Amino acid sequence: MDGCLEFVFGRTPATGSLTFMFAQSSIRRPVVGDIYLFPNWLEHMVYPFEGKGERRSVAFNVNFWDIET
Repeated sequence: MDGCLEFVFGRTPATGSLTFMFAQSSIRRPVVGDIYLFPNWLEHMVYPFEGKGERRSVAFNVNFWDIET
């Protein structure tokens, strides 16, 4: 899991057990040159990177507005 990204969607286990809906996850191993964009409501975690080289992360928020021309 060295340096992997995990995205968790659906109900969290705390509330899922009450409604019989459970969380699901998707694990991605980052590739040099790739960029990962996802909505701010998507729970995520990054596992520690202890491999050779270095990993750089940039976090930012984006807003979209409908502009009439």
